[in-house]
Amino acid sequence: MPDFFDFISLQALVAAGGWGLTSAMAIHGLHLAGPHKLRAALYSGVCTIVFILALWLGALQHRDSRIQSNMLASIDSQISEIGHKINSSPGSSTDQILTEIQNRLGPEYPLTKDEASRLSKVIASIPQNERFDIDIRWPALGGKPLFAQKVAKIFIDQGWNAVVQPAGLLSANGIDFATSEDVAARKKAIPIGMTKITKILTLAGIKYTVVGLKNIADDEFAFVVGNPTQ
Repeated sequence: MPDFFDFISLQALVAAGGWGLTSAMAIHGLHLAGPHKLRAALYSGVCTIVFILALWLGALQHRDSRIQSNMLASIDSQISEIGHKINSSPGSSTDQILTEIQNRLGPEYPLTKDEASRLSKVIASIPQNERFDIDIRWPALGGKPLFAQKVAKIFIDQGWNAVVQPAGLLSANGIDFATSEDVAARKKAIPIGMTKITKILTLAGIKYTVVGLKNIADDEFAFVVGNPTQ
């Protein structure tokens, strides 16, 4: 959600002003061609809607640019601090430098270093005859396969079969299980495959969300790894 400063940013105001002026000029021409009070009110309403939509889109773009800029500034600052520390300790090895960078920049989504380690240990302890194929989906609406691929790699590294596929017209944040509305509301039994995966995540201390969707059977589910939660 954009904040107040996003809406009054130059980027948002220029976008809204440009589209508003364009629509106003077009509406003025239509009004001259056929002046009528009701029609004029309708044209004014359309012009206002265009202005608001353009302002909203401009605010969203400014928010995204601001977030990205803050992230880059934070990373640059941390790298500068690391560089200063390295310069003051010329005897540091390459491994020490890389460890310092990882410690400063912190864990990378979707799992923290500890969560990934716990998950790896849990799935490694499961006997071969009790293992099953892992189908991980990534949300095609604004999502990225990278996050799902990282989770899949943890399973693959421990000898499991794991694949990553797009989840179609679906958006998601965090680690989710998409299933029927009745299953999500606990009115129907949880699919066996979903029970197995959620048990693994629970043993590893990893949080997840169950989302109920329409037009999905009670015995179906999707293990979705979406974008980081905001």
